[in-house]
Amino acid sequence: MMKRYVLLVGGSGARVAEAMLCAACAGVFRADALDVLLADVDHRGSRSAELLRAKYADYDRMQVAVSDQAGEASPFHTQMNFRSWPPQLPGGAASISEWTDMTGTDALLCQALLDEEASALNMREGFGGRRTLGQVVFAGLLDEAERTPGDPLFAMIDEMNADCDAGAEVRVVLAGSVCGGTGAAGLPLLARCIREQTQGRVRLGAVLLAANGDHEDPAKARDGLAAFAQEDVCDAVAVLGLPMSSCSSVPADYAHLTDWLAVYSMDVLLHRPQWPSGVFTVKAPEGPLSWAIFGKAADRYRLAYGRLVKAAAAWIHVVAPQVEKRMRRPNFLRDSLFGWYAHFFRKVDGERNVFADDVAGLSRLMSVVLLWLGGMLRTLPPEMRYAAELSQARAEAEEHYAGLTALVSHLTMLDDDAQKDADYEDSMVHRHDPGDQSDRAQTMKRIDAVKQEIARRSAEQERMNRHIGGAAAAQMMQASLAAAEAAEAELNERYAEANRRIDHAESIAAPEDQYRITDARTKLERMTRHQQVLRAQTEYIRSDADRALSPERRYEKPQVTGAAEKDRLFSADFTARLLQERRMTRRDVEAMWSGLVLPADGMTLRQALKLTKKEKAKPTAPVMSLLYALIIHSMGEV
Repeated sequence: MMKRYVLLVGGSGARVAEAMLCAACAGVFRADALDVLLADVDHRGSRSAELLRAKYADYDRMQVAVSDQAGEASPFHTQMNFRSWPPQLPGGAASISEWTDMTGTDALLCQALLDEEASALNMREGFGGRRTLGQVVFAGLLDEAERTPGDPLFAMIDEMNADCDAGAEVRVVLAGSVCGGTGAAGLPLLARCIREQTQGRVRLGAVLLAANGDHEDPAKARDGLAAFAQEDVCDAVAVLGLPMSSCSSVPADYAHLTDWLAVYSMDVLLHRPQWPSGVFTVKAPEGPLSWAIFGKAADRYRLAYGRLVKAAAAWIHVVAPQVEKRMRRPNFLRDSLFGWYAHFFRKVDGERNVFADDVAGLSRLMSVVLLWLGGMLRTLPPEMRYAAELSQARAEAEEHYAGLTALVSHLTMLDDDAQKDADYEDSMVHRHDPGDQSDRAQTMKRIDAVKQEIARRSAEQERMNRHIGGAAAAQMMQASLAAAEAAEAELNERYAEANRRIDHAESIAAPEDQYRITDARTKLERMTRHQQVLRAQTEYIRSDADRALSPERRYEKPQVTGAAEKDRLFSADFTARLLQERRMTRRDVEAMWSGLVLPADGMTLRQALKLTKKEKAKPTAPVMSLLYALIIHSMGEV
């Protein structure tokens, strides 16, 4: 027997809670039941504990209704027992200053250790990325929770101990971000609390979300990972992130790809027959995104999520409006769409009201699915959507920039030659030779032409940099700067060594050998000219690199035209359809189904509805069994 528990921490944990809900709807989890606890003090936004509890309640309605129909790894198979912690902040306080004012000693410590801004911070809105502040609050929350009868967290820990006493293998997985305040503070403290309270009898794992966007600081992620590593209480740890080249601006209120990868990692930790041990890095690969990111589970995930999103779109835009209309007007429509289910919608008003509540709950749940998946797809870095185009564009930009910097070197030599000519003329008494004036005019003309060409190429380079995006442009500039600095340093070292040897040779050379020293000095002068050229080139690249690293440019998204994606689920067009507010027609939904993550010979909407109406309805839950049958038939082979 195996029991599984999941603890989600902070705002990122709340996002993962929504991702888990969609995974359960799809039938990804193979467990009969999962106990889920969200530990978060932030009560704002669309992913607050209260709103998540309402979403999980809609799932429970469906899961209970079809539990006797659902087999292992089928939609709505897993019972999701959701709870949240803490029920309230210590003493009902909103800030640390209010909390510590209850005892004089704590108030003095608060004044001594925390500045006014930190002590007055509203804890109901999170910790603003302050990990140390979060640790103080979490330590107090855990201390108070242990003394509070019926506390949700310690009630869950008691259940873990009871399962261990009964001989079950207990797996516990924590998940959250190590970049902010709540997750970075709560993850290590909760892990240590569980380890101590269960006396090390549970298998303890963690899924840590590292920095993967503009608004998340890699330095904070490193500090958070270091703090978690110091606790050394987990048997298995999965660290999630995106490629550095994919760090581009994304809307913070949408789901991220890492949320999906977190669900996959938890799926592995919770359900793999052999418990993995050690630290694993899970990173979305460079290149176009496909189902391959889920490894051996790729086909299972493709079928599970594919049939769910297709059925959800059909329910929201085709089936639910017809069901609602029939309940309002029982004699409306023939039975061609609903088949066996139709007579249930002719019930008396009281029963129809129950059905109406079921339809509303399922529509909310399916909307969550569509919005979550659409939001996740919308935030996919362009580097994953358009890898081939951007790879070629980066190569072209690098080649063009190399030519641009070479032209800057050429301009430096021309300027140096012109300056030397001017110095030579200044040293002469007679400077009125027309030929000399003509040569100088030609030199200045060549310099002006090179300057104009540099300006033209700089404008073209700017266009190329915007094409590949700020992150890739900054990376290219940094690589060019490193190469230029290395070349300059090597030349300076060679110059210093050559100068040292010439000085030594001059000190011991015979008078008749002095001409050799003069020749060597002449050659050294040429090296000085080369130094000047490299120095100018390095300064030019450094200026570009500094500008590329500025916040307003570093996080610019690539400007791509876009080619056809390998998997249509990940296409920008499909994402726009998922997130559109207007209701799609049946023809629109049929078009969306066509060729979308299907087997070679796939099911059309018309065929799925035809098979669905032949399924026998569950008399006690006809609406839920209607949706369940629609999902089951959405990906069937013809």
